[in-house]
Formats: sequence, structure tokens, C-alpha cells
Amino acid sequence: MKLDKNYSVQKHMRHVMALIQNELGDGVNPSNQEVNKLWDARVNGLPPRTFMFISDVKTGNTYRSKGLSLFGLPDSSSLSAFELMKKVHENQLRLVHYQTLCLYEMFITKPHLMAGPEIVYTTKRGMKIGDGSYGVCHQIAEILQRDAQGRVTKYIST
Repeated sequence: MKLDKNYSVQKHMRHVMALIQNELGDGVNPSNQEVNKLWDARVNGLPPRTFMFISDVKTGNTYRSKGLSLFGLPDSSSLSAFELMKKVHENQLRLVHYQTLCLYEMFITKPHLMAGPEIVYTTKRGMKIGDGSYGVCHQIAEILQRDAQGRVTKYIST
């Protein structure tokens, strides 16, 4: 899909969710037990004013989270990527939706582009924090788990 004046977030989301439901397998590498160990190791050293979550691509929801109170949410919330996007500044929202859906689409249709062990995605955007003001959020996401065909099933984001 192309981001132009006719771009529809809803249409793009339906397309991507159909791909995910039809193509994405269960996460196997590493195992969920290993994913949880990695989470435990990272979350214990989380600096102040930092959030972290594991996103499950198949469900579109957070798998584990910490620090979301920064955005005025319960600290360990389970929410969808699109619920968290409600905190993105309105001037950037359409672009953020497009970027996120294109990334999810690439997870399924072009897994070879995400094949390296150290693939990291970074972005900077305005986000509404708990007091209603906006701050600059530097987000870093990295692949955490793949299915048997090497497609991304979970990623961790801070």
C-alpha cells in the first residue's frame, strides 16, 4: 500500500491482519520460556522514565510490559499496538500507522530482509505522556522470536 491522499489505515490493517492470520506460525526460536528469561533479565535494569514491552505480532497485543505508567496507563498493561498509538501526536499518527503496518507486512512477506540476528528498528516520535503534555519518545525495537519459517513473531520495544 502507498501512503498517499487515498491511503486507508483500516483497509491496510485488514490486509495485514489477513496475512498474519493466514501465514504466521507459532513462535519457536527461541522458546517462550527463553523469551521470558530474556524479559526478566532486561526489565530488572530498566532506567526511570523508560517503558518496555514485548509485542506479539499474531495477536497484535503486548505480551509483557513495564513502565507504561509514563503514558498514564497501568504500568503492566496488555494493550494493542494501535491502542498505544493513540498516544502519538496527531501530526504523526497517519505516518506511524503506515510505518507499523508496513513493518508487520514485511515480517510476513519478506522475512529474508529480517534474517539477521541483530536487526534493530529505531524511530523518534512525539508521544502524549501521563500529564497530557507531549514528549519526544526514542523507540528501539528488536526481534525477539521467530516461527519455524523465520518470520518475526515477537519483538521487544523500549
